[in-house]
Amino acid sequence: MLRLLAGGEPVALGVGSASFKKLARLAFLAEQFGYEYADLRRKDRGFTLHLEPDLRPRARELAAENRRRYPRAAAALLEAAGFTRVPDESGRLRYVPPG
Repeated sequence: MLRLLAGGEPVALGVGSASFKKLARLAFLAEQFGYEYADLRRKDRGFTLHLEPDLRPRARELAAENRRRYPRAAAALLEAAGFTRVPDESGRLRYVPPG
């Protein structure tokens, strides 16, 4: 997911049946990496969380600092949103959304 956030483009994350608390955590963590909450929309049985790049200079500085300090932060973002790690057909671990 941080690969998506590192691109500097708006991101829409489909989240299954996550609680609002988990969605808030995910948005907070995304803010630490240069994004800001834009919208939350209901989709089928889940939600789509919309995040946009925060272009303020202080937000860019914080994002660069946190990417340097926490290179494995993608896992924390996904786990905060309730994603779980499961092996795929080839045996590699991947994240699966809740629900």
